[in-house]
Amino acid sequence: LSAPPLDCIGFPGGTFGHDDSFPRPEVEHHMLGIIEVLEEHPEVKVGVFAHASAKGSKAYNKKLSDRRARALLALLTHDHDVFSKVAEEESWANTHYKAMLRALGCNPCEIDTAMGPNSATAVRAFQEEFNADVFHPQEIDGAPTRIHGDLDPDGALGPLTKAALREAYVVRVAPLSPPLTLDRIVGPKDLHVSGCSELNALSPDATPGQNRRATLALYPGDEVPQSFPCKAGDVSACPVDSGGHRTCSFYRETVNEPEASNEDTVLFWD
Repeated sequence: LSAPPLDCIGFPGGTFGHDDSFPRPEVEHHMLGIIEVLEEHPEVKVGVFAHASAKGSKAYNKKLSDRRARALLALLTHDHDVFSKVAEEESWANTHYKAMLRALGCNPCEIDTAMGPNSATAVRAFQEEFNADVFHPQEIDGAPTRIHGDLDPDGALGPLTKAALREAYVVRVAPLSPPLTLDRIVGPKDLHVSGCSELNALSPDATPGQNRRATLALYPGDEVPQSFPCKAGDVSACPVDSGGHRTCSFYRETVNEPEASNEDTVLFWD
């Protein structure tokens, strides 16, 4: 194995909250870099890796980082079903949906659990804009087709509105047109992504926030790993050694991720 010659695209610390797999709205900025690279290198394959801090057990963090990787894959491929499954597994709260509202231009004011008048106004604005195909503009070639039907503009954050929010969020914060297809994703068989638990710290002195990140490894056709050792939910399958702060030998040898200083942490904007 050898490290790929192309640098990785990183979703830096702050992409995910503590004990959370929701890709925060900052990912939109990094998605723009992905579009540019993939257009310049149409032959490149993409490996999706997600990480966790060392808080909690390695086994718990393995499942958490698996979910983070799946959520990111859902954005890259516009897979609404996978995104919703992660949301359901973690029981995403009002804070998550209010963050989606703000990212979609419907500002609920504070990003918290309360649902007051400002939140109801933001939800109603989203419902009306969703019904008007603001997030799925049909006059634009290649625009994604709307999956969910019209919403009752009642200002209530009910199950149908939450589903529509997830749909709009996926296509808006990941403006890949067309989205990636699974034949461009390389990873463990049937999984497509790799959750790395806490095994691959960003740097020796990285903060917990910095390590809550994701990495897209870019592999030219002749540099794609032939097999991945990763197994969903099973940290014992990871080839761990004493090779430094990145203790997975597979990751070390196949992912060209640079280290970063503590100043590189990206914080959520609320």
